[in-house]
Amino acid sequence: DQRFNANFLTTLNRLKDTEQFLQQHAKKIFEQISYTESNIVSVNLKQFLALDSVIQYRLLIYWLGQISVPFSPTQAFLDEIIRFFKQPGSKKHQIHRQWSLVKKKEMVHIRS
Repeated sequence: DQRFNANFLTTLNRLKDTEQFLQQHAKKIFEQISYTESNIVSVNLKQFLALDSVIQYRLLIYWLGQISVPFSPTQAFLDEIIRFFKQPGSKKHQIHRQWSLVKKKEMVHIRS
């Protein structure tokens, strides 16, 4: 019916607007908690882990998309990254056959 279609379209537009807002918000937060040196983008782990899990997932997807590494945006994959972030100490994690995560002190970066 006509009213259903109008309501459905309104809802879709609202969801689209929400998605755009969240993408922009994630970008802004990412810029606040990361820095680039010699073309290597590092993220401050303490600041990242202090954020709500919803924004953590968005930040990971934003970051991985920005540096164009291959990844599967599954919940399990993102959870594995966050578990690695929470582990103490400096270490490396080969999370994908083409790239790895490298933690040094309070920062983490991606090495391909």
